[in-house]
Amino acid sequence: MTGYNLKPGILPSLAVQKAKEKLGEVLEEVQARRKLIYQRLKKKCDCKQPKISIQLQSYVKQISRTLALTSGT
Repeated sequence: MTGYNLKPGILPSLAVQKAKEKLGEVLEEVQARRKLIYQRLKKKCDCKQPKISIQLQSYVKQISRTLALTSGT
């Protein structure tokens, strides 16, 4: 069998391979740092989230329905 369909490719240099490995490590560190920041932010937001009473929720629903009806005409 002949390899006429195979095109000779240029192998990446050692420097390029090392740069890609280093970039991969840096990206993993960034991902881990962002995950920690997100977890801290989520924990902080959960504590400070206001509790809306059931009456207030029903009042907001009424107002939104009224606005939807008036804007539709």
